[in-house]
Amino acid sequence: MRGSLLLRADAGFEIGTGHVMRLLALVEAWQTAETEGEPGAVWLLGCVPMPGVRQRLIEAGVIVYDLKETHPDPGDSMALSHLAEVFQPDWIVLDGYRFDADYQAAARALGKPLLVIDDMARHAHYHADLLLNPNVNAEVVRYTTDPDTHLLLGARYCLLRSEIQHAQSETNPTEKTARSPVRLLVTMGGAATQTLIGTALAAIASLGTGWETKVVLGSATHDWGELPGVEILLDVRAMGALMAWADLALSASGTTAWELASLGVPTLLVVVADNQVSVAQAADAAGFSIDLGWWENVSVAQIVYALEQLAADAQKRAAMRAAGRACVDGAGAIRVVQAMRDYRPASF
Repeated sequence: MRGSLLLRADAGFEIGTGHVMRLLALVEAWQTAETEGEPGAVWLLGCVPMPGVRQRLIEAGVIVYDLKETHPDPGDSMALSHLAEVFQPDWIVLDGYRFDADYQAAARALGKPLLVIDDMARHAHYHADLLLNPNVNAEVVRYTTDPDTHLLLGARYCLLRSEIQHAQSETNPTEKTARSPVRLLVTMGGAATQTLIGTALAAIASLGTGWETKVVLGSATHDWGELPGVEILLDVRAMGALMAWADLALSASGTTAWELASLGVPTLLVVVADNQVSVAQAADAAGFSIDLGWWENVSVAQIVYALEQLAADAQKRAAMRAAGRACVDGAGAIRVVQAMRDYRPASF
C-alpha cells in the first residue's frame, strides 16, 4: 500500500471549489507516486454539493463522507475524529481558511501526521506537521507555528491536476503569438455570481469582431442567451485543454490563476473573495497576470480596455507567457507528496 489519506475540505457556491480541486491534484500525485504496492485509500470529509465535483472525486478513487454544511458544522470535529479512529490514515490533510487554530490542534491531537494548506496566515497560530502555502508570494507571509512544523512555501509547491500537467507538456507558446481571431477564455470559478458573469459577458459583447470566446460556468443558474462568437460551457471536465486553447484569459484569482500561469496564458484577474487579494497582487508583481482588483469595482469599460491593450501588445504577452511558465513548472504536487513521504516526526 502507498499509504492512505483523510482529507477535510468544503466546496460551495459561496466558497467555490478551489480547496477541493487542489486536493484532487494532491490525490492524483499521491496515487501515482513511484512506490511499491497498490494506491492507498483516500477519504474526504466535507460538504460538496456540486454533482460534477463529487463525480470527479469518486472517479479519482476518493470515498466522500458528507457534511450537511460547510465548516463550522456542529458534527465536524467529531466526524473527523471518528473517521481517523476507524480508518487510521497515514496523513490527515486540511484545506480551507476557516479551519482555525483550535480545529487544527484537535486534528493534530488525533495522532496522525497533519498537512495544513493555507493561503493567508489569517490565524494567530498554526498546528501542523507540514504547512503548505503554494502561492508565489508565500515566502513573505509570516506564520506562527508549532516548533516542529515544516513549511512548504511558494509556487514550486503549487498543486496542479494531472490534466493541467498534460496540457502543459503539449502546449507550444510560440503558436499563440499572432493568432486571429484572438481566443479568450473566461472562467470565474465556482463562487461566481450572476452579476459578475453578467459583467464579463457585457465586456465580451463590447469587444467587437476579432475574438473567439469560451465562457466556463459551474452550472446553469441563469439563461444567458446567445452572443456572437461566444460559447458558454457548463460543468467542464477538460479545463486543461481549454486553457491550452486560449490566447488570453479573464479569470477569478483562485487556483485557476496558477493553472493558467503554468500553461503560459496571459490573464486578467478579478478578485471574488478576500483570500484572493494577495494572490492577484502577487501574480501581477510576478509579471504573468494583470490584477484588475475587486470585481465589484471593475467596469465593463475597464475589462474591454485591458483585453484590447493586451491583445495588441505581442511583446507583453510573450513576457507574461514566459513569466508564468517559469513560476509554475507543474511539479508542485510531486514535491508535496515527496515531502509527505520523507517526513519523520521530530522524536524519530
